[in-house]
Amino acid sequence: MKCKKCYSEINIVEAVRSAKYSWPEWSAFLFECQNCSVSNHIKVLSNKVQVIDNITMCAADYDVLYEENHKSISFRADPAFLHIWIDNTHFEIKARE
Repeated sequence: MKCKKCYSEINIVEAVRSAKYSWPEWSAFLFECQNCSVSNHIKVLSNKVQVIDNITMCAADYDVLYEENHKSISFRADPAFLHIWIDNTHFEIKARE
């Protein structure tokens, strides 16, 4: 998976740890690239993560820029947090207010 601007590799664990905030209802979070400071929207699906762009208002439509399979990733959303498990490690990303 790569940054949408500078194409540097995105490590999913580092991205989750440094996420600014999330949209739990869309299973997505915002990650700022450490190399170029561009914001990347990352969507979590069962066993998969995507860098997405051109998101519509209701998030029903978007472009997938990069996609990576991750057998060890899962998620759960609640109104306050996006919960992500990677290799049985739990992360919480606060929802954007």
